[in-house]
Amino acid sequence: MKKQELNEKEKIALAALVVLGRDYLPTAFAMSHPKAKTQSEASLKVMHSRWYASPLCKEFREEVKNGILGVAVSDGNDLTTRQGIIGELITATKQTKGKDAVSGLQTLAKLQGFDKPDEQSDQEELRRYFLPYVSACRNCELMKLYQEIQSEEK
Repeated sequence: MKKQELNEKEKIALAALVVLGRDYLPTAFAMSHPKAKTQSEASLKVMHSRWYASPLCKEFREEVKNGILGVAVSDGNDLTTRQGIIGELITATKQTKGKDAVSGLQTLAKLQGFDKPDEQSDQEELRRYFLPYVSACRNCELMKLYQEIQSEEK
């Protein structure tokens, strides 16, 4: 009779295997199957390999991977739009490290247009200031010239 579902210990062991890697398979199998009655290392290896490769275990491992890595698109990101791809890249980049994170950030920068230089920084920004002449001296030559110019403009 085939198993219909995994017990809690098996689920915990499989989730740990997804996170820690297959190197821990013998330990995870021993924890989830404490009643395995064999001392032969070869038969134990066959047992935990069969358990790990079983369809129930494969299905559960995929569910855990989708939950951890965010592979399942359950947050509403539509991968056919630019915003959906950017959102998915942001979540994936947060969960990666090293070269993968750098590669994800470079792709994200290209999609958002941050890799292009700013057009405004290339051109000098010109500012003109107008400082009206204010003087307490009404008799100086500059003041007379200023008053003449002001009277001509009016």
